[in-house]
Amino acid sequence: MNIEPLLNGIHVHAFDSAVPFRLLSADGKWEPLHEWHRGCFLAQERYRGLDDQEDHLNAAAFTTHLALGKSATLAFTTESSVDLNGESTLEAQRTPKFWRRGLEIVRKQKRGHQLGSCNSSVPPINSL
Repeated sequence: MNIEPLLNGIHVHAFDSAVPFRLLSADGKWEPLHEWHRGCFLAQERYRGLDDQEDHLNAAAFTTHLALGKSATLAFTTESSVDLNGESTLEAQRTPKFWRRGLEIVRKQKRGHQLGSCNSSVPPINSL
């Protein structure tokens, strides 16, 4: 497990074949932690008949100070380029193209279509 500080965030690379990801924000301070929490109980997984215990990593702590009416933008991503301006990102998400894509994903999930290459035993949304 490799956790390194970056400008405006941290970089996490779990192991050689894992996809690295970054935790980013220009609105505060990141502190790498690398704290494992062992044996976390997952009630929904037990309900589904799956493994109900996992180990979770607390990779970092984020601290910011918010004034009344202000906001902070945090990005959790595998992308190499990220816009940390929350206002412009929010505005882009208000476009009809963004919402059409999101609605198509929900429709496919409701029809039970698998998204991506993950083979999951979690039931589709319409069967919950």
